Amino acid sequence: MVRILSRLCRKGQFSHAAADAWICGLHTLQVNVLQRQKERNIRMKLKRTMAMLMAGVMCAGALAGCGSKSDSGSAASKEGLKDLTFVIASRDEFMSSIEAAMKVEAEPLGYNIVTQDAQNESAKQIQYIETAVNGGADAVICLPQMAPSL
Repeated sequence: MVRILSRLCRKGQFSHAAADAWICGLHTLQVNVLQRQKERNIRMKLKRTMAMLMAGVMCAGALAGCGSKSDSGSAASKEGLKDLTFVIASRDEFMSSIEAAMKVEAEPLGYNIVTQDAQNESAKQIQYIETAVNGGADAVICLPQMAPSL
């Protein structure tokens, strides 16, 4: 761009003052662009650093939870958590496999899984949840048919 301006000045098509103003403006623009790039790079480095820090904290928390010598299953049974109610919107092959996996994992730990199928009716889901709470269930796991209705 500077070369073009100097050629125009030599030919008399552009004044030296205007060319100097253009060059000064271009330099200012370049400085602003460089400053923005530096700021963007600093923000990106900060984001990467924070992401790495958060990942490290999460890994440390996960390892701390896994590294304890006490048995988490016995700790849960000491708290008296025995009856779990699993309320689903509709039974299908996927939900049946989830239910079976829950039962396989929960029984050795001393938990009883009771599954209720609401057959895609929000009112039945609400009724099953209320029945489980009134019946003394220690926990209710609900996969809602429509979340706003619950």
